[in-house]
Parts: sequence; structure tokens; C-alpha cells
Amino acid sequence: MNLNDEQNYLIKSDIEKYINSDISDDIQIHPFQVGDKVRVQILVTEEEDPESFYYLKEFDRKTGEILGIKTDPSLQYKVNFGQKEAILYHRELTIY
Repeated sequence: MNLNDEQNYLIKSDIEKYINSDISDDIQIHPFQVGDKVRVQILVTEEEDPESFYYLKEFDRKTGEILGIKTDPSLQYKVNFGQKEAILYHRELTIY
């Protein structure tokens, strides 16, 4: 991760401030932490959103590790799946 990427990702205390603020009602959740093991959950069908479906399908049934967290414009995670990394929304992940 280069310096620009590190600047875009927030530390845990910043995330907690954001989560506990009134910025967004849909982000009243418990975020994953850097280092957590996660799996992708596919919540869309091929018919609803083919682009997202095939992107997520690439990581289906694989375990990844949270590398970073980004809260703007929405809660997202940089996840390492071994030889490939992905940027995924919170709702697309489940704890492993």
C-alpha cells in the first residue's frame, strides 16, 4: 500500500467516530477490523446487476483478509484474497 492509499484509509478511532456520527443512517453497523478474515456474500443476481455479480463471483468461497478501511463515500474494505485484492462494500462481506 503506497502513501496515498494509506492516507485514504482511516484508523480505527476515526472509523468509530464516523460510525457513531449522524452522517449516515445506513452505516450504523459494527465495521470489520484490519486483519479480520472475511468471505464474500453475493447479494445480487446476474439479472439485477451483472457487473457486480461477476465481480463478486470471482471471490466467491474464498477467504480474504481486511487490509484497509475506507468510509467515503460509503463503508468499503480493501481485501486481500491471496494473489488478488478487491475493494468491497461492507454489505458484500461476512466474517469468516
